[in-house]
Amino acid sequence: PRRRTHLSMDDIKTAISAVSLLFAYLCFRWNRRENRLDALATILKPLLRTIQLLNDANDARRSAENLKVAYPDPEKAPEAVHRFSSLVETCNKNTSDASDAFKEYERDFAACKFRFPDKVGKLLQVAKEDLAELGKYVNNGFFDQSDVYVAKLIDHHTAITRYARGWRLGDPFEWILVRLASLRKRKEPKPHEYDLADDQMRQVMDLVTKRATSQANNPFVIHGPQKLLDNPDIATQDNVIDELKDSVFEVVFQDGTYAMLSLPELMTFTYQLIFVAHQHCEITKMLEHSDRPAEITVKFDFSVPLHVMQPEIVKVLLSKIEFSNEPSDGPKSACPEKAAS
Repeated sequence: PRRRTHLSMDDIKTAISAVSLLFAYLCFRWNRRENRLDALATILKPLLRTIQLLNDANDARRSAENLKVAYPDPEKAPEAVHRFSSLVETCNKNTSDASDAFKEYERDFAACKFRFPDKVGKLLQVAKEDLAELGKYVNNGFFDQSDVYVAKLIDHHTAITRYARGWRLGDPFEWILVRLASLRKRKEPKPHEYDLADDQMRQVMDLVTKRATSQANNPFVIHGPQKLLDNPDIATQDNVIDELKDSVFEVVFQDGTYAMLSLPELMTFTYQLIFVAHQHCEITKMLEHSDRPAEITVKFDFSVPLHVMQPEIVKVLLSKIEFSNEPSDGPKSACPEKAAS
């Protein structure tokens, strides 16, 4: 015969107390996560608003500069003059509003940063620093650099929201996740998929140096793969890295120097050229305001930032390249072609 187990009232009270305590603990952790999400949403609103305003200001200023170059004589193009004034006014207003939104972001971040995990806090701090750089580039009229920083900030926002999206499900078991994360840190970090080897980096550095010195005044040619020439929309798609990661690109200078580059090498080369151009503009401004000869030393950082190989960054960098009509993975025609820089 089966034995019946009889529970005493004390046992039942103990079980109810344990369940109540566990429920209260889970509710506390859940509410803490909800408060974090509310605080994060409060901070992300001025961040996104600042990015949007600075991006609009950059586009307006770029359009205004294009009108100024296309119609140098105001008397012959009154409509262009009116449009130019409207774009300048839009740029100034967006820049002013962006400054207010950035101050709001700084204030909210300073007030709430202690409520977030270290990873989110670091991402928000990096976003703050990149926002400041984006504002400088927009104010100075560096359009390409501004586009790159807008794409970087979008990637920061994506990383933050992706991390925060798991707070709800991971809340009751946070201590397990923290423990697993600490165990992962003890392991040897694996090399990134798009890390460049020393010889690859040296090749990119040589091309950047040549472009900045002996070939500074000469356009050069970039040959893209046939699939990109046949379908240019690949460069604007979210899966652009998967589509082109196995492709080969060819860079040819007018002195006969040429190099076959992978997608990460081409993106690093383009990224560095944009900021070499920025340094050149800064030096030119300094020399214009100098009354006597001066010796200027320029230092470039040729390290490869991993954020370059992100879909948004790659799409922006590819949009800055005018590819030749001849493919890099096919036979070249004998007729001369127009150089593309």
